[in-house]
Amino acid sequence: MTDHIITLTQLRSETKYYFTVSSTDVAGNAPVTSSRISFTTDSIPDDVPPVFTVAPDYSDITTTSATIQWETDELASGDVIFDVNPDVLTDVTATTDLGTSQLVMLTNLKPGTTYYYLVRSVDQSQNFAMGIKDFFTTEALPAECEGKLPGDINNDCKVNATDVQLVINAALGIDIGGLDADINNDKATDAEDVQFVINVVPGLDISDEI
Repeated sequence: MTDHIITLTQLRSETKYYFTVSSTDVAGNAPVTSSRISFTTDSIPDDVPPVFTVAPDYSDITTTSATIQWETDELASGDVIFDVNPDVLTDVTATTDLGTSQLVMLTNLKPGTTYYYLVRSVDQSQNFAMGIKDFFTTEALPAECEGKLPGDINNDCKVNATDVQLVINAALGIDIGGLDADINNDKATDAEDVQFVINVVPGLDISDEI
């Protein structure tokens, strides 16, 4: 035979091996030995999704925000999918860093509103695990301040730099989570609304924001 195939078995994954090949002819002439060659075996495919070692849970609920956190048994990123409709979750806030402990803050929420959410954890091999759907309710606004502060875009009973940024984002066409930034009620969020809320916050420097 002039062609030979030998299969090496029971090797370790992700391991470098060195080998030589010797060949002797039918007349018994001394073997010819090749130079040393190497190869590295492949890693074992990872098809196991991450496991939640600490189930997703919520904390730090305010009128407009909530924190979702969880832990997994391996490095993973993930995201929180949420909405006010329990049957159709459309909003997504994602983490980008790999880790075993994750924390995501949901912002620009509406006061006194129930939100449903799911956590999706994704490992480095793109295996993913889904948490159990849960819900939380944001804090309601105090009755004495609801709807009485023009420029209070996020309904936290005060007008500050956060409201300015929300109006600027809305004027630029950036989604602010359904909050109403049309302060002068002209059916458009524009420079007039931005200027109004700036005037309400004295001493605010927004030179880097616009």
